[in-house]
Amino acid sequence: YYPMKTQNELFNSLLNNLIDASISDISAIEYYTNNVYCNLTFVGKDFAPSSYGIAYPKQWLYGKDLDVIILSLRESGVLDDLKKKWFDKNVCQDSSSSYVSTSINMEQMSGLFVTFGLISILSLSNKISTLKEFFNSTASQ
Repeated sequence: YYPMKTQNELFNSLLNNLIDASISDISAIEYYTNNVYCNLTFVGKDFAPSSYGIAYPKQWLYGKDLDVIILSLRESGVLDDLKKKWFDKNVCQDSSSSYVSTSINMEQMSGLFVTFGLISILSLSNKISTLKEFFNSTASQ
């Protein structure tokens, strides 16, 4: 366990191989891996899905007003629009389009078989000619 004081420290520790993985706030991880640290990725699902929260002092004069305004923003779709604008955008190249396949396709495999076949034929013809020369030289003696 390595406590990190800031998000930047966390992501830099990942990039510098000081840590292998991290558990953090999902909104921060999604934002940073999609927009800032393009060579890092977000894996898996969140542990406990929940809404975003706003902290304010107990018995705050405007607490109920804020609750009503947030509820109306949620119902009108403004919060979803803000989430799409700030958290769902992706500056980094899509990982699925930058994926480099390490598998061999059928065309490459057929090329390997042709190469193997040619080498086998050349090896067999070389061996046959060597044996033919050997038998011819022993028969003439």
